[in-house]
Amino acid sequence: MQSGESATFTAGASGSPTPTVQWEVSSDGGGSWSEIAGATSTSYSFTAASAQNGYEYRAVFSSSAGSATTNAATLTVAEESYNWSGYAATGKGFSSVSGRWTVPRVTCTATTTYSSQWIGIDGYNSNTVEQDGTEADCFSGTAYYGAWYEMYGDNAVNEGAEVALSTSKYPVSPGDAMTATVSLSGSTWTLAIADTTKSWNYSIPIASPSPAPERSSAEWIAERPEVGGSLAALSDFGSVSFTGASATDGTTSGPISAFAFQPLEMVESTLLAAPGPLDPTGESFTSTWYASS
Repeated sequence: MQSGESATFTAGASGSPTPTVQWEVSSDGGGSWSEIAGATSTSYSFTAASAQNGYEYRAVFSSSAGSATTNAATLTVAEESYNWSGYAATGKGFSSVSGRWTVPRVTCTATTTYSSQWIGIDGYNSNTVEQDGTEADCFSGTAYYGAWYEMYGDNAVNEGAEVALSTSKYPVSPGDAMTATVSLSGSTWTLAIADTTKSWNYSIPIASPSPAPERSSAEWIAERPEVGGSLAALSDFGSVSFTGASATDGTTSGPISAFAFQPLEMVESTLLAAPGPLDPTGESFTSTWYASS
């Protein structure tokens, strides 16, 4: 859910005598629980804040006959970002990230707008990003689609800027199924992206820069990029669904939900784009466009 929206948890129990209810909250993954003052009905509602992301809630029913506690429910609240809509997983020593998505079809007007869809390592609270993805832009009413990779912050690779793949050799169209990975082995990064619809794949090895990237996060993102030193207007991409979203860090390998994770919604005075919840597998979600700027 988005920060500022109302969250409601509901639970029920029956018995004789009729049990009372007390809602509890945990901010440390269920390690400790605190009673919520005044939360003594079968429904508990409150205005969610981004700082509450990951908090757990449960209801304790009690009577003279005993007590019963519900399973914990986890609150997921998106953090605001100027340019990202998606999920960031945090940890230590990420060595790989992967994901799939279908290239969205943009709705173009006369305005020039931009959007990109990508997976990567770093960028969430760090100064580098190792990433690859697709572009879905509009130039004076005409849609443009392409694929790219980027070692953001590494001046040895195109001065740290995006490297666009040849659209004649590596064409991209709306509806194409894309697969991408970013991985590190030893001191070599490998950035790979494939269009399984058009049966092409691209991969490039890149020596790790110095100083080495922090590798403290992994991302699955719909973005409005920076153009000419300022954030661009966001193309109307409708929605884009990421699937097979997984990563590996120093201790864990699995889907987004296997890590501490943060949903990110794109906001600039109004909501531009926001991710939906993770599916039950923890590796799929849909990011939806709401406004260009």
